[in-house]
Amino acid sequence: SRFEDTIPMKILFAVVLCLAPLQDANYFPLKKGSKWVYKNSTGKDGTYECAGPKTLWGEEHQIVNYLVEGALEVQTSYRVTRDGVRETGLNLAVVGEWEQRSTAELAMKFGTRKGDTWSYDEQQWKSTYTNEGEEEIEVPAGKYKAVKICKKDTGAMVLHEEVRSWYASGVGLVKREYVEKGKVSTTALKSYTEGK
Repeated sequence: SRFEDTIPMKILFAVVLCLAPLQDANYFPLKKGSKWVYKNSTGKDGTYECAGPKTLWGEEHQIVNYLVEGALEVQTSYRVTRDGVRETGLNLAVVGEWEQRSTAELAMKFGTRKGDTWSYDEQQWKSTYTNEGEEEIEVPAGKYKAVKICKKDTGAMVLHEEVRSWYASGVGLVKREYVEKGKVSTTALKSYTEGK
Protein backbone atom coordinates (compact mmCIF):
# COMPACT_ATOMS: atom_id res chain seq x y z
CA SER A 1 0.00 0.00 0.00
CA ARG A 2 1.03 3.62 -0.42
CA PHE A 3 3.09 5.08 2.45
CA GLU A 4 0.61 7.88 3.15
CA ASP A 5 -2.26 5.36 3.40
CA THR A 6 -0.73 3.47 6.31
CA ILE A 7 -2.39 3.74 9.74
CA PRO A 8 0.51 5.63 11.43
CA MET A 9 0.56 8.22 8.62
CA LYS A 10 -3.22 8.71 8.82
CA ILE A 11 -2.90 9.30 12.56
CA LEU A 12 -0.04 11.74 11.97
CA PHE A 13 -2.05 13.67 9.37
CA ALA A 14 -5.02 13.84 11.76
CA VAL A 15 -2.79 15.21 14.55
CA VAL A 16 -1.24 17.78 12.22
CA LEU A 17 -4.68 18.95 11.09
CA CYS A 18 -5.86 19.33 14.68
CA LEU A 19 -2.78 21.35 15.64
CA ALA A 20 -2.57 23.42 12.46
CA PRO A 21 -3.28 27.12 12.90
CA LEU A 22 -6.49 28.59 11.52
CA GLN A 23 -5.28 30.73 8.63
CA ASP A 24 -7.55 29.97 5.71
CA ALA A 25 -9.76 32.81 4.47
CA ASN A 26 -12.05 30.10 3.05
CA TYR A 27 -13.51 29.73 6.55
CA PHE A 28 -15.05 33.18 6.01
CA PRO A 29 -15.58 33.41 2.23
CA LEU A 30 -16.67 36.81 0.93
CA LYS A 31 -17.03 36.17 -2.80
CA LYS A 32 -19.50 38.48 -4.54
CA GLY A 33 -22.79 36.73 -5.23
CA SER A 34 -22.38 34.07 -2.54
CA LYS A 35 -25.57 33.32 -0.63
CA TRP A 36 -26.26 31.54 2.67
CA VAL A 37 -29.78 30.61 3.81
CA TYR A 38 -30.25 29.81 7.50
CA LYS A 39 -33.01 28.23 9.54
CA ASN A 40 -33.61 30.31 12.66
CA SER A 41 -35.17 29.43 16.01
CA THR A 42 -37.72 32.18 15.32
CA GLY A 43 -39.19 30.12 12.49
CA LYS A 44 -38.24 32.69 9.86
CA ASP A 45 -35.41 31.91 7.44
CA GLY A 46 -32.62 34.45 7.16
CA THR A 47 -30.48 35.01 4.06
CA TYR A 48 -27.01 36.51 3.82
CA GLU A 49 -25.81 37.70 0.42
CA CYS A 50 -22.34 39.00 -0.39
CA ALA A 51 -22.91 42.19 -2.38
CA GLY A 52 -19.25 42.76 -3.20
CA PRO A 53 -16.83 45.60 -2.49
CA LYS A 54 -17.69 49.16 -1.46
CA THR A 55 -15.45 52.06 -0.48
CA LEU A 56 -16.16 53.20 3.08
CA TRP A 57 -14.03 55.47 5.27
CA GLY A 58 -11.37 55.65 2.55
CA GLU A 59 -10.88 51.87 2.22
CA GLU A 60 -12.45 48.97 0.33
CA HIS A 61 -14.78 46.76 2.39
CA GLN A 62 -16.83 43.67 1.50
CA ILE A 63 -20.56 44.17 2.04
CA VAL A 64 -22.89 41.41 3.24
CA ASN A 65 -26.66 41.97 3.18
CA TYR A 66 -28.98 40.25 5.66
CA LEU A 67 -32.57 39.67 4.54
CA VAL A 68 -35.59 38.17 6.30
CA GLU A 69 -38.42 37.03 4.03
CA GLY A 70 -36.83 39.02 1.21
CA ALA A 71 -36.67 42.32 3.11
CA LEU A 72 -33.28 43.89 3.81
CA GLU A 73 -32.70 44.33 7.54
CA VAL A 74 -29.02 45.15 7.88
CA GLN A 75 -25.78 45.44 5.93
CA THR A 76 -22.44 44.55 7.50
CA SER A 77 -19.03 45.57 6.21
CA TYR A 78 -15.91 43.41 6.51
CA ARG A 79 -12.22 43.78 5.69
CA VAL A 80 -9.94 40.82 5.07
CA THR A 81 -6.54 41.69 6.53
CA ARG A 82 -3.31 39.80 7.13
CA ASP A 83 -4.45 38.72 10.59
CA GLY A 84 -8.05 37.79 9.77
CA VAL A 85 -11.53 39.04 8.88
CA ARG A 86 -12.64 42.21 10.64
CA GLU A 87 -16.22 43.41 11.08
CA THR A 88 -15.87 47.12 10.40
CA GLY A 89 -19.36 48.64 10.25
CA LEU A 90 -23.15 48.36 10.12
CA ASN A 91 -25.93 49.94 8.10
CA LEU A 92 -29.38 49.30 9.55
CA ALA A 93 -32.08 49.42 6.86
CA VAL A 94 -34.30 51.60 9.05
CA VAL A 95 -31.45 54.11 9.52
CA GLY A 96 -29.99 54.08 6.03
CA GLU A 97 -26.45 55.23 6.81
CA TRP A 98 -23.23 53.45 7.66
CA GLU A 99 -21.85 53.44 11.19
CA GLN A 100 -18.18 52.59 11.55
CA ARG A 101 -17.26 50.33 14.45
CA SER A 102 -14.88 52.00 16.88
CA THR A 103 -13.15 48.64 17.33
CA ALA A 104 -13.04 46.50 14.19
CA GLU A 105 -13.20 43.12 15.91
CA LEU A 106 -11.66 40.06 14.28
CA ALA A 107 -14.68 37.85 13.67
CA MET A 108 -12.22 35.28 12.34
CA LYS A 109 -8.57 35.45 13.42
CA PHE A 110 -6.03 33.65 11.26
CA GLY A 111 -3.12 31.75 12.79
CA THR A 112 -4.97 30.63 15.93
CA ARG A 113 -5.01 27.09 17.28
CA LYS A 114 -7.38 25.27 19.60
CA GLY A 115 -7.34 27.05 22.97
CA ASP A 116 -6.10 30.41 21.64
CA THR A 117 -8.04 33.52 22.68
CA TRP A 118 -8.24 37.16 21.58
CA SER A 119 -10.27 40.02 23.03
CA TYR A 120 -11.49 43.58 22.52
CA ASP A 121 -12.51 46.29 24.96
CA GLU A 122 -15.31 48.64 24.05
CA GLN A 123 -16.42 51.43 26.39
CA GLN A 124 -19.26 49.44 27.96
CA TRP A 125 -18.36 45.81 27.26
CA LYS A 126 -15.51 43.39 26.60
CA SER A 127 -15.58 40.63 23.98
CA THR A 128 -13.37 37.54 24.31
CA TYR A 129 -13.07 34.99 21.50
CA THR A 130 -11.77 31.43 21.87
CA ASN A 131 -10.84 28.92 19.17
CA GLU A 132 -12.33 25.67 20.53
CA GLY A 133 -11.03 23.46 17.75
CA GLU A 134 -12.67 21.42 15.02
CA GLU A 135 -15.89 19.44 15.44
CA GLU A 136 -18.16 17.49 13.10
CA ILE A 137 -21.65 18.93 13.13
CA GLU A 138 -24.84 18.30 11.21
CA VAL A 139 -27.20 21.04 9.99
CA PRO A 140 -30.04 21.00 7.41
CA ALA A 141 -27.47 21.62 4.64
CA GLY A 142 -25.48 18.48 5.60
CA LYS A 143 -22.52 17.36 7.71
CA TYR A 144 -19.44 19.53 8.07
CA LYS A 145 -16.09 19.55 9.84
CA ALA A 146 -16.16 23.00 11.36
CA VAL A 147 -13.98 25.15 13.61
CA LYS A 148 -15.86 26.35 16.68
CA ILE A 149 -15.29 29.95 17.79
CA CYS A 150 -16.88 31.07 21.07
CA LYS A 151 -17.40 34.74 21.87
CA LYS A 152 -18.20 35.82 25.42
CA ASP A 153 -19.29 39.35 26.25
CA THR A 154 -19.18 41.00 29.67
CA GLY A 155 -20.21 44.50 30.73
CA ALA A 156 -23.20 46.81 30.95
CA MET A 157 -24.27 46.82 27.26
CA VAL A 158 -24.32 43.08 26.51
CA LEU A 159 -26.92 41.62 24.15
CA HIS A 160 -25.79 37.97 24.39
CA GLU A 161 -23.61 36.48 27.12
CA GLU A 162 -22.14 33.99 24.64
CA VAL A 163 -22.19 33.40 20.89
CA ARG A 164 -20.94 30.02 19.57
CA SER A 165 -20.10 29.90 15.86
CA TRP A 166 -19.04 26.98 13.66
CA TYR A 167 -17.16 27.71 10.42
CA ALA A 168 -16.45 25.19 7.64
CA SER A 169 -13.74 25.70 5.04
CA GLY A 170 -15.14 26.70 1.67
CA VAL A 171 -18.57 27.47 3.13
CA GLY A 172 -18.20 29.80 6.08
CA LEU A 173 -20.68 29.95 8.95
CA VAL A 174 -22.70 26.72 9.19
CA LYS A 175 -24.17 27.11 12.68
CA ARG A 176 -24.47 29.74 15.42
CA GLU A 177 -25.91 29.61 18.93
CA TYR A 178 -26.84 32.71 20.93
CA VAL A 179 -27.01 32.42 24.73
CA GLU A 180 -29.10 35.02 26.52
CA LYS A 181 -30.18 34.64 30.16
CA GLY A 182 -29.65 30.90 29.97
CA LYS A 183 -31.75 30.47 26.82
CA VAL A 184 -30.19 29.28 23.56
CA SER A 185 -31.41 30.30 20.11
CA THR A 186 -29.93 28.66 17.01
CA THR A 187 -29.19 29.56 13.41
CA ALA A 188 -28.32 26.61 11.14
CA LEU A 189 -27.34 26.54 7.47
CA LYS A 190 -30.01 25.29 5.04
CA SER A 191 -28.16 26.01 1.80
CA TYR A 192 -25.04 27.69 0.42
CA THR A 193 -24.51 28.96 -3.11
CA GLU A 194 -21.05 30.15 -4.07
CA GLY A 195 -20.81 33.35 -6.07
CA LYS A 196 -19.51 33.27 -9.64
